[in-house]
Amino acid sequence: MRKVQERRMKGITLIALVITIVILLILAGITISALSGENGILKRAAEAKEQNVRGVEKEAISIAYTGVLTKNNMEAVTSGTAVQGVTAGDLEEELHKNGHEDATATGTGTITVTFSNSGNSYTVDANTGKVGEIRVSDESDSDEVSKILSPVLDSSYTGVALLKNGKVVKLASEEYSTKVWSEVQVGEELNEINGVKKSFIGGYGRSYYIIDNSGNLWSWGDNGSGQLGIGSTVSVTEPQKIEGLTGIVDLYFCEASVIARDSSGNLWSWGENSAGQLGIGSKENATTPQQINGLSGITDVYIIGLSIIAKDSSGNLWSWGSNANGRLGIGSTENATTPQQIEGLSGITDVYLSDYSFLIAKDSSGNLWSWGSNTNGQLGIGSTENATTPQQINGLSGITDVYMGGESVIVKNSSGSLWSWGDNYYGQLGIGSTEDATTPQQINGLSGITDVYMDMGNSSVIVKNSSGNLWSWGNNGAGQLGIGSKENATTPQQINGLSGITDVYMGGSSVIVKNSSGNLWSWGNNGDGQLGIGSTENATTPQQINVLSGITDVYMYGYSVIVKDNNKNLWSWGSNSYGILGIGEGSSLYVPTKLNDNENIVFYGKDIEELYLQGNYYVVKTSDGKLYRYQKESMPI
Repeated sequence: MRKVQERRMKGITLIALVITIVILLILAGITISALSGENGILKRAAEAKEQNVRGVEKEAISIAYTGVLTKNNMEAVTSGTAVQGVTAGDLEEELHKNGHEDATATGTGTITVTFSNSGNSYTVDANTGKVGEIRVSDESDSDEVSKILSPVLDSSYTGVALLKNGKVVKLASEEYSTKVWSEVQVGEELNEINGVKKSFIGGYGRSYYIIDNSGNLWSWGDNGSGQLGIGSTVSVTEPQKIEGLTGIVDLYFCEASVIARDSSGNLWSWGENSAGQLGIGSKENATTPQQINGLSGITDVYIIGLSIIAKDSSGNLWSWGSNANGRLGIGSTENATTPQQIEGLSGITDVYLSDYSFLIAKDSSGNLWSWGSNTNGQLGIGSTENATTPQQINGLSGITDVYMGGESVIVKNSSGSLWSWGDNYYGQLGIGSTEDATTPQQINGLSGITDVYMDMGNSSVIVKNSSGNLWSWGNNGAGQLGIGSKENATTPQQINGLSGITDVYMGGSSVIVKNSSGNLWSWGNNGDGQLGIGSTENATTPQQINVLSGITDVYMYGYSVIVKDNNKNLWSWGSNSYGILGIGEGSSLYVPTKLNDNENIVFYGKDIEELYLQGNYYVVKTSDGKLYRYQKESMPI
C-alpha cells in the first residue's frame, strides 16, 4: 500500500513538474514576445530611441535656421535690404558651429539636411524654416556606407568607413591602379570603436583620426614623426586607440603635429616639434600625448605655420611655437616652447591668420587688433613696421567679418559696408588707386554686402549682396572680373546679367557661380576649357554653362571642375592632367561630360548618391548602395 502511495506521489510530483515547466515556457514565450515581438518592449524602446534622435536632429535644424535668419535680419535692418530666407551653405555652417559636424545641407528653395552619423535626412523650407522628414535610417539601409574616413590604398583592407548604423568597417578593392574606377568591398567591423563623433585628416593628408562617441581617440596612417600618438613612429593600416586620452572633443593639426582638446578645455599634443609647437617645454618630438601645462578652459586653437594660438572662454590668448616676424604677439621674435599669454587682449571672439605671417584678432564689440609681418601695411596700423605685440586698428568698430588674401585685408561690418588696407598692387583694395594703404579705407559705393571672395593668388575680389548681385575689382588679366574687358579695376564694378547668385567659386583666374536653381555661369581663364563653354578662349563676361541645371555641389581643382546635380549625375570638365577628371586616360574636356554615361566606367548607367573627395582619391556611392573608388596620379609638389 505504501509503495502504491509513493508511486502516486511521484506521479503527482512529475505531473506538477511538467505543468510547472509548461507554465514557465508559456510565460517565457510571452516574455520573449513582449520583448522582441512586433510590438515588443525592446522594439518600442528602439523606436523611442530613434524618435528621440530625430527629435534632437529636427530641433538642431530649427535652432540653426533661427540663428542664420536672425543674423540675416540684423544685416537687413542695418543695410535696408530684404531677407531672402537662408542658403544651404549658411545652414550647414551654423549646424557645424553648433556641434553637428556630421550634417550636410544641399539644395535651394527646399534644402536637404542629412546627418551622416544617423543616416537621417530632412527637408527644410528655405523661406519658412519648416522641417520635414524625407528619409529615416532603418535596418534596411543600416549597412550602407555613410562616410569615407580614409581611402582604399591597395587590395588589402586599408580603407576605413562609417556605416549608417554607426559601425566602423574596413574597405578594400581588388583593382587599385591609378586612373581606373573599381568596386569597393566592405570588410570586417572594427568592433572596439564606438561609432564616430568626428573624423579628421592630418599629417600632410596621410594620417587619419576618429573621435568616437565615447570620446576616445583613434588614429592610423603615416606616422613618421609620431603624429599618430601610439608610442612609435611605425605607420599602421587600421585604427589604433591612443591611450591616456578621454573626453576628447576636437583636434588641430600643424603639419605632422597634433593638438587635442578635451571637454574641460585641457590640451594635449604629440608629433613633430622642431619649433616647440607642441608647447611642452622642449623641441623633441613626442610619440604619445603630452599635456600642455598652464592652460585650462581653452575653447579654440588657431594654427599658422608652426605657430599656435589658443583662446580660453574669457577671450584671453596664449601662443607658442615659431615666432617668425613676431607672430606670437609676445614682444619678441624668439620661439616659445611653452604657452605665453598675449598681453593686452581680453574678450577676443575670433582670430584670423594669414599664410603671410600676420594675424588679426576681433573682440565682441567688433574692434580689431593685429600683429606680425607688415611689409605692405597689412596690419592697418599706419606703418610698414612689423609688430611683436597686438596693436589696435583705429577707426573701426562693429566689424563682423575679416577676409585675408595675400597681404591684403578686407573687413565687413553688420551693415555690409567694407573697408580695406594692405597690398594694393592690382587695385585689389577697391579704393580707386594702386597705392598700398597702411590704415583702413572705406570701399565706396557698396552696402548690404553679405559675402566676400578673394582669389589669393591672383589679387581679384568678388563680393555678393543679399539679392545675389555681384561686384568685382582688382586683377583682371584673364577677364576674371567678368566686366567685359581685361583691364584691372580699382573700384567695384557690377557684374551685369546676374542675380540670385548663391555661391561663388574662384581659382586660377577662373570663376564659376551658381544660382538658387543650380544653374552655372563662368568667366575668366579658360586655357584648359575649365569654363565648360566649348572652347579654350577666355571669357570676360558671364557665360551660362548650358548643359547643366540643378547643380548641388561644385569642386574646382586648379583648371579642372567636377560637379554633381540633383538628378544624381556626376559631371567633369577642364584639364585632365594626372587623370583628375575621373575619366582615366584622355585629354582636356571643353564641355561638361557625364561620368555615369561613360560606358568605360564601372558605374555606367547608375545614379550617383554621394561623392567623396580626399586628396588623390575619389569614391562614389551609387543608388544601389555600392562604392567605387578612383585614384588620380599624384601631382608634383
